Amino acid sequence: QYFGREMEDGGHAGLHVDHNLFIKGGDFDGNGLASCANLLGARHFTIADGTFRNGKKVGLQLGDPELPRSVEGGYEIIANNLYFVCKIPGLAGNVGFLTNIGDSHFTDLVVVDYTTGVRDLRWSNRYTRCHVWGGPVRKAGTTEPEYLPNSIAFDLRGDDCVLEDCYADTAMIGYNVCKDARILN
Repeated sequence: QYFGREMEDGGHAGLHVDHNLFIKGGDFDGNGLASCANLLGARHFTIADGTFRNGKKVGLQLGDPELPRSVEGGYEIIANNLYFVCKIPGLAGNVGFLTNIGDSHFTDLVVVDYTTGVRDLRWSNRYTRCHVWGGPVRKAGTTEPEYLPNSIAFDLRGDDCVLEDCYADTAMIGYNVCKDARILN
């Protein structure tokens, strides 16, 4: 877990904040025991070229919906070329990519075998060339799919999401649109 606001001098809002930091690369494996990564309070932050495997609850979470905006305070994340995959059974109900941060751009995300591929809870986020699909992992001891029942590829709960060239594949619900959104191509 990374909490950008804790990096401020003395933890007081309005003082020195490191903007424009990044995580490049990495293989984050929750091994079915934990979520893979949680990025809180980040501003003008880039995360790229990483893999998030077997997250118990979440592969990658941006922000915390339990914290008020004045405390969490993250915005403008750039995420690209991220891969989310579950290879083990027993994690049904999890989310590959969850954002509670707005005004961000997400490009070339691939989510495989999480019950919910992308869940957006904020506003004005942009998604380009994101692909969510499921199927290969089976429930332990059966031939039934683990992640497809009750699955949602894109769960859009935030205001003004824009999806361009995104692909929902084999989920029970492709696009669960709860507020204003634009889905192009």
